[in-house]
Amino acid sequence: MMEEFRREFETTMTPLLRGILDDTQKLLRQEIALARVEVTEDARRARGAVVGISVGAVMGYMAFIFVCFAAVYLLIAYQPTLPVWGAYAIVAAVLAVVSWIFTARGMRRAREIRGVPQQTVDSIQQGFQWMQRRA
Repeated sequence: MMEEFRREFETTMTPLLRGILDDTQKLLRQEIALARVEVTEDARRARGAVVGISVGAVMGYMAFIFVCFAAVYLLIAYQPTLPVWGAYAIVAAVLAVVSWIFTARGMRRAREIRGVPQQTVDSIQQGFQWMQRRA
């Protein structure tokens, strides 16, 4: 009698346990796929932030080099009494503001980047909660 019960138990439980394991593997694969999509999306956002910061920095540097000299000479041409150092200070202040604007935009984009794939974390938590309720 006990042997018959054990055989019946094994024949009914083995497929059930195999199904649970298969479902768990399938769920993990789906979670990994979701994480991959989220990481790719965050990488795209990071690239945009880096481009914004880089453009701001390069523009600030190039502007400092090329526009600075022209603006200084322009100020001196229109204000001959203005000392050369004063013209350089005015131009540098304007360029610093422009550079700050581009850098601030890039930093704002960088703050939008999440380091953790939140949808995947939420989905895994929901899966664990569901499994706890079923147990």
